[in-house]
Amino acid sequence: MGKKEIIFKTKWFNLESEEYKELPAFGGKPFYRINMPRTIAVLALTIDGKVIFVRQFRPAINRYTFELPAGYIEKGEAPERAASREFYEETGYRCRKLHFLGVRSHGVDRLRDAAFIYFGRGAVKDKNFSKEAGVEIAPLALKEARRMVKRGELKGMFSLGIILLAKWMLNPKEL
Repeated sequence: MGKKEIIFKTKWFNLESEEYKELPAFGGKPFYRINMPRTIAVLALTIDGKVIFVRQFRPAINRYTFELPAGYIEKGEAPERAASREFYEETGYRCRKLHFLGVRSHGVDRLRDAAFIYFGRGAVKDKNFSKEAGVEIAPLALKEARRMVKRGELKGMFSLGIILLAKWMLNPKEL
């Protein structure tokens, strides 16, 4: 491993180059990675067994997506606190308990990140909640979510991977 350099920086991520001269696959050229801050994602089920998705516009693909609620962990904030806060801010729902499923990555080919994943049951909506601008709350029956996957309407592999992660780690009968 050779020289590292931050070549572009924003409040949400930075772009870093690093040389890997000893790895022939790179042909002496630098590798570029996106470094992101720590994030959370929450897979939560309502009392009646619906999965809480959010629908929002994603400029990177120029379309609306359905995905699990997620967000950034603030500096000094504990991941579980961030999960509870972000989940509420995006959806207006609260879970009595969130189960930690582990730390995963959005994508290992170009991203360096740490996403703390949580699972919750019995999510209840706050009647006084004012929804976040640009975010539509979309509780979906799992059967409908599966149909959307088959029709290509659920595009985010990260959200789909979290559902599989919860199923494999917790084996909840609801999934």
